[in-house]
Amino acid sequence: MTTGWTYETPYHVFTDPAFVLRLLLGSDERLDEVCNVDAFIEVPGKGTWTATVFTLDEVRRLMDRWRTTGEYASGAYFVGVDDLIIREPGADSVVAAVRDLVAKDSYDLFLIKCDEEEPDDG
Repeated sequence: MTTGWTYETPYHVFTDPAFVLRLLLGSDERLDEVCNVDAFIEVPGKGTWTATVFTLDEVRRLMDRWRTTGEYASGAYFVGVDDLIIREPGADSVVAAVRDLVAKDSYDLFLIKCDEEEPDDG
């Protein structure tokens, strides 16, 4: 398996021996500048997990905007069930965070599984 980036419409895909990461970037976003992105992490044999990845600066920008729009108690808080906050922008920072979560087998504590098994009705 080759490690690295490919493009599979509409995703930028990073393949690693331990996981496959798919990022859904906007049409005007660059991989090296990404600061707010939806991600899907496939861990072989364990399923696919979803995350919304933000940088610290992006969280601050959103909260400052909400202060003026009145959303989320005028930007008093930021909440999300599958949010992953990274310090620096860029896809390499996302890969590093995902690699660490997978290596420590802790992704399932923070992210949402998006390929749940159907219940067996009989």
